[in-house]
Amino acid sequence: AFERGIEIHCDLPAVECVGDAERIGQVITNLLSNAIQHNHERGSVRVSARLQNGTAIVAVSDTGPGIATEDLPHVFDRFYRADKSRAGGSGRSGLGLAISKAIVEAHGGTLEVSSQPGAGATFTIRLPLAPQPSVDVAPQLDRSGFPPAATFHARARWTRRRGPPAR
Repeated sequence: AFERGIEIHCDLPAVECVGDAERIGQVITNLLSNAIQHNHERGSVRVSARLQNGTAIVAVSDTGPGIATEDLPHVFDRFYRADKSRAGGSGRSGLGLAISKAIVEAHGGTLEVSSQPGAGATFTIRLPLAPQPSVDVAPQLDRSGFPPAATFHARARWTRRRGPPAR
């Protein structure tokens, strides 16, 4: 992002969901990577999170060229590439969005896309919130002594740096 002058804006309040933090992180990393790759020079990427109707919502938007209307129904298909000119040696497999959608759905959520050609794209993740524990009921434990579903806390702290990232 730095090399291309792309600014990343974040609005990420703490949100609790049930699931595998590493897998959800993989989805968000993939969406961010795509937003940067398919953006204009000196464009921007916005990542936001919010709560709505018992659902955690994370959106990743970019200011790139957008996705053509005829390509929208296929962006989550395995090996699909909207930009046919990149089908050759880009080093990308065309699996990232298909894998991301499968991960989100395995967590009981949805992954959707909206786009207007020339106005960028927005990918929206919707995940169920972590259930609130009841005061009267002790958690049921599995054979290992742990609750059957682990709860993770998604909280990101982003700072804006001047210059290239430290290595």
